[in-house]
Amino acid sequence: MKSLKNLNEAQLEAVQYNAGPHLIVAGAGSGKTKVLTHKIAYLIEDGFEPSNILSLTFTNKAANEMKERITAMIGVTKAKKLWMGTFHSILARILRTEAESLNYKKNFSIYDRDDSVSLVSNVLLALNLSIDNKSASAIQHQISSLKNKMILPDEYAKHHAQTLPEKKLAQVYIEYNKRLFENNSMDFDDLLLKPIQLFNNHQRILAKYKKEFKYVLVDEFQDTNKAQYEIIKLLVTGRTKLCVVGDDAQSIYGWRGAELENMLNFEKDFPKTKVFRLEQNYRSTKRILKAAGSVIKNNPDQIAKTLWTDNEEGELLSIIRCSDEKDEAFQISKQIKKEITTQKISLKDIAVLYRINSQSRALEEALRREKLPYKIVGGIEFYKRKEIKDLVGYLRVLANQSDEESLLRIMNFPQRGIGNTSISKMIAFARKLDLTLFTTMSRIFEVIEVKERIQKNVKQFKILLDKYIDLKNQLSLTELTSALVDELGILKMYKEENSVESRQRYDNVQELLSGIAEFSKANKGATIDDFLSEVSLIAGVDSYEEEDNYVTLMTIHSSKGLEFPFVFISGCEEDIFPLNQKFDSDSKIEEERRLFYVAVTRAERKVILSYARSRYRFGEVAYQDVSRFIGELDSETIKELNPGGRKSSSRRRRAYYDELYQEDFDDFNQERRSLRVGSRVSHEKFGEGKILAINGVGDGQKISIAFEELGTKHLLTKFAKLTII
Repeated sequence: MKSLKNLNEAQLEAVQYNAGPHLIVAGAGSGKTKVLTHKIAYLIEDGFEPSNILSLTFTNKAANEMKERITAMIGVTKAKKLWMGTFHSILARILRTEAESLNYKKNFSIYDRDDSVSLVSNVLLALNLSIDNKSASAIQHQISSLKNKMILPDEYAKHHAQTLPEKKLAQVYIEYNKRLFENNSMDFDDLLLKPIQLFNNHQRILAKYKKEFKYVLVDEFQDTNKAQYEIIKLLVTGRTKLCVVGDDAQSIYGWRGAELENMLNFEKDFPKTKVFRLEQNYRSTKRILKAAGSVIKNNPDQIAKTLWTDNEEGELLSIIRCSDEKDEAFQISKQIKKEITTQKISLKDIAVLYRINSQSRALEEALRREKLPYKIVGGIEFYKRKEIKDLVGYLRVLANQSDEESLLRIMNFPQRGIGNTSISKMIAFARKLDLTLFTTMSRIFEVIEVKERIQKNVKQFKILLDKYIDLKNQLSLTELTSALVDELGILKMYKEENSVESRQRYDNVQELLSGIAEFSKANKGATIDDFLSEVSLIAGVDSYEEEDNYVTLMTIHSSKGLEFPFVFISGCEEDIFPLNQKFDSDSKIEEERRLFYVAVTRAERKVILSYARSRYRFGEVAYQDVSRFIGELDSETIKELNPGGRKSSSRRRRAYYDELYQEDFDDFNQERRSLRVGSRVSHEKFGEGKILAINGVGDGQKISIAFEELGTKHLLTKFAKLTII
């Protein structure tokens, strides 16, 4: 059989086993994806219909990689029939089919985190509530955490909300969910919760999918949360085959609801489970594995396994002592140049990993200075850029007129003189008569509080939307979006503005149009709904392209599932990595340790760790202690590149630092660092926050920032004195 070729003994045994539920414990670099793809191919060769196989992953990148490999083994026709994708994409597909059983329309919108935060903000405004001065973002995170734990609004209000802030949160949670339903929309968490409600309340539908899915395979099982595990248990009957694959040592998403207990307790939940261990590592050197193992062994709660490899012994892990974050960035960039020269490697062979996004600032500036091309993966994703979200907002409204959040987003884009005061009066009118905001636009002349001039503007806007709602069934997706962009005059507007930022926005809009054209070409007869379903489920790491030649900068969380010949792990200091020394439970330090293990095991040939003795944090210099994880590394696997450190910077390096933030980077192969939507900034009075919107240019430019402690503020950019972090 083709599916059984090129497998080691442990892999072969796991691929061929089909007698009952089985757990494949797949260590880092042990060929997990290979085993999954070969197993699916083997099942089809063994007589399973592809349409009866459900394969669930956590990223589109992983799903696409598996699809490509399986297609090469079994052919396009069979591969297309597989139910294969992320939890969210597969469940969204089921929900669209069964939407009416949940009193939704099939064309429901899917809100990403930014959309959800915006809705929370509007709910707080409508209820005139403040919860301990928490930002809308922080409150949305609390709601998301409750949904991950499967605690619904009414249950939270009745059984969990005891204090005044909790009772206020319950109010917001109830209204938030009500607005989602009224908008014919679901947030990301609903894509997991709604199928559970659907299956529990409609046994006929559950029976339909149980019959459909005769074999269920789950990748990255250690990352499943309570809701995902509940879905698996609902779908798997006594006759359904179940195979889960994961590595408890790489469970790093507890902060977003993942429950490692799902994997640790799997044998209790599914009696007669057979456990397979994939322990041969094909990625890393012996020294890298020994170093990673010496750290992870300090975690008490784990499934026993010992990784080994036939690869070479390899180099010792290098440790660089640095005076501060600028010195760290300088030494990393210098070391990158050295590795490129001496090892004859490409930029794409190198990744610089960090624990928190703000660490990238000094690294970016040093790499620019050294003219080393780089790309941040998982930064501001393409579909989260303002101009793209604005245009996608139009498409959402054309598809789903109940989507109030998207309608509010585009009401005054491009500028059409419909201000916030008028919009508030329209919303009040809609609430009073129990209408949608879209319907209210048809009755704008009844909203007497709105000036006649603005009423006319609203009417013209409604005529425009109605025109394209009618055209969406007459034109192809490509023709429709091109005509809409042309009539809105967006490209013309950005071209005439002629600033660095507007030129970037112009290019991004063109890129969106190209993306839609490519999507339409690949999916004959694709509709707006099809395109929106696709883009709403795209994650930042999905954009990572291995063939592009640049140094990769990314958080360690974003690096999971990837591998690089050379890996730098920066900021190995207490309070940075591990993130916080004030852990309120052992489980949090254990998760940080697993994250360190993930970072080290991304490397094939070489690991270089760095730490700074001081670091500029929260507006002042903080003196750092070296990370405990460096102390846990086997001493026989490490060496210091600069033992003793440096007591003072040389004149050359000091001059380098002085110039670092004054350099004109326009001639470098990178975007110039500037304030943009999504940037995290610091304000001397309001603290840290995230830019939500930037309006206007020059001295009159205004900026909207969601501050972590004080909520959203609207400032004049000229006087805000913001620092990018």
